[in-house]
Amino acid sequence: MKRTIVVLIGISFLAMALSGSAAAVTAKDMAKFLPAELAGFKAPMQVIAHDMKMKTYTISAASRVYMKGQTKVRIALTSGPIVKSLAKMAGMKISTDTPTSRVKSIKVAGFNALESYNKKMKHLTVQVFVSNLIMVQTQMESSDPGAALTLLKAMDLKGLSKLK
Repeated sequence: MKRTIVVLIGISFLAMALSGSAAAVTAKDMAKFLPAELAGFKAPMQVIAHDMKMKTYTISAASRVYMKGQTKVRIALTSGPIVKSLAKMAGMKISTDTPTSRVKSIKVAGFNALESYNKKMKHLTVQVFVSNLIMVQTQMESSDPGAALTLLKAMDLKGLSKLK
């Protein structure tokens, strides 16, 4: 499974490189969707946002860390040509459980998503693909996706999907 994902990501980067120019939603626009408080989680620091301009495309990113008690969740928003390819992969029905990892397709607020868990490192990642333009990724140390899903559902994903 790991090899398959690496191959798919490699193909996505190749497609991105061959696709010519592609505009990304700006980091500043995405940062507006990362408020100081979200579903009872507070952000102790400011949003980190930047746009990286390449020759034929731009990759934009905005991220923020949220905390509630001992639970710490990082939310990162990314826009760029690779997101469309990854979103297609998330649209496939994936469900794999090995001794070291678990990956499965899910839906969050009607959007395709992937939930990945590294059992050895106890690291959970949930990636939601909003309108094939923006990837919303949560990362935390926990086997329970509850906190990540609570934050994702509290976000204005519908509003985020309207960015162009």
